[in-house]
Amino acid sequence: FSATCLTCMVLESSIKSHVASHLDANSIISVNQFGFIKRRSTTLLKLCLLNEWSNYSETPITRI
Repeated sequence: FSATCLTCMVLESSIKSHVASHLDANSIISVNQFGFIKRRSTTLLKLCLLNEWSNYSETPITRI
């Protein structure tokens, strides 16, 4: 890596951290947002959806 590249990486990390802190502190990001957020991966989204679908499939269907 060049010195310029390393400097850019450090600045990018710092900016990302500040923006994420601001968004979190001001509740700007929805709790339904997955990906791009620490501890809210798209894998977690898939697990949550699987759980919701399995709960839904266990609900008896009532016919009119």
